Amino acid sequence: MKNKEYELFFGEIKQMVQDAQHKALLHVNSELLLLYWNIGKTILTQQAQQGWGTKVVDK
Repeated sequence: MKNKEYELFFGEIKQMVQDAQHKALLHVNSELLLLYWNIGKTILTQQAQQGWGTKVVDK
């Protein structure tokens, strides 16, 4: 393989890795947002059932 061909080949591999890393980060961020939203929803539900000021989070 010539030097230029190797550089192009290696560049394509690097781009594939970077693209996969970017997709993984987007997926992780989406999952974390969903987790935080669900935690907040759960806390609000408990506060609604037990009443404001009952220290749901402290418990």
